[in-house]
Amino acid sequence: MLKFYTTREITNHFLVTKLDIYFRVDSELKLHIGGFVVRTIINNLLDAARRGIR
Repeated sequence: MLKFYTTREITNHFLVTKLDIYFRVDSELKLHIGGFVVRTIINNLLDAARRGIR
């Protein structure tokens, strides 16, 4: 049975496919950046906690 796709469905499909490829290609870089961001946030929280304890 043929399914007729709306323009939005087709657009969403292409966007999802592009994002999927983008994430797969850049996953290592993103993990690296993500890890750096998480570490920075944790360090800031620890600094704030230390200041709060004093």
